[in-house]
Amino acid sequence: MSHFTTVRLQLKNRAVLRTTLEQLGHTVSENAPVRGYRGNSTRADLVVHRQNGYDIGFYQKGEALEMVADFWGVGLTAEQFLAPVQQRYAHNLLLATAAEQGFSVESEEVSGTGELRVVLGRWA
Repeated sequence: MSHFTTVRLQLKNRAVLRTTLEQLGHTVSENAPVRGYRGNSTRADLVVHRQNGYDIGFYQKGEALEMVADFWGVGLTAEQFLAPVQQRYAHNLLLATAAEQGFSVESEEVSGTGELRVVLGRWA
């Protein structure tokens, strides 16, 4: 019996997601099996390999990405895993989009509440 759960995400850029996962210290493979309970597996475009044998996968479905994992064995809820991923992903997507449009980062600062302020600029 499979325990895999699929979570639909608002994330759309696979390259930015891979960069984000690696920045957070995860080992990531492409087009690999996602391991779950009793050797069950499913394939995903990006796979975060975990030492406990329960991986977390991401695959493209239409315009957005979906996450798949056997969360019974992962040791985290989907929300716990995604919180730092979504925050870093948003930052990385902002920087990538700004660079594509010719902007450069003039400054970045983190407030006492953890809010990140990024100032972008470009020559007109």
